[in-house]
Amino acid sequence: MKPIKHFAIIYVTALLITSGVQGQMSKNLSVVKNIYEVIQKNTTTTKQIKELTPNIDWRQTTNIKEINERYTITFSAILKNEWRGVSFQKLKFQETEKNNILVTGNVSGRQPTECEGVTTAFQHLWILKEGEIINFNEY
Repeated sequence: MKPIKHFAIIYVTALLITSGVQGQMSKNLSVVKNIYEVIQKNTTTTKQIKELTPNIDWRQTTNIKEINERYTITFSAILKNEWRGVSFQKLKFQETEKNNILVTGNVSGRQPTECEGVTTAFQHLWILKEGEIINFNEY
């Protein structure tokens, strides 16, 4: 095989593999971003999130730190509709390894029984398999 043809075959193969990986990463990012968009509409119900994440048993998700949920907005508290007017700021999405999306930023909201709002920094790790969320960890 001539060197130019050999190079062309390797180049095309590399492009196909790269585009497949980038396509999956793009799909994973899109799936995770959709969760935050749904929550920010402020009409979120647990049912909507569970429909977007059918493979997660939310009762078994990991929350690494012990926290006072009166002053810290957790994802589980959002799912329980314990916070109103939830909005995310400074969101940063990054693939930390294949099929793992780390989301960092700030979340603001207000508990229905309180007048003051709260802002919390967060880190959420979403684990996906074939474009579907299968696990979630909050740090």
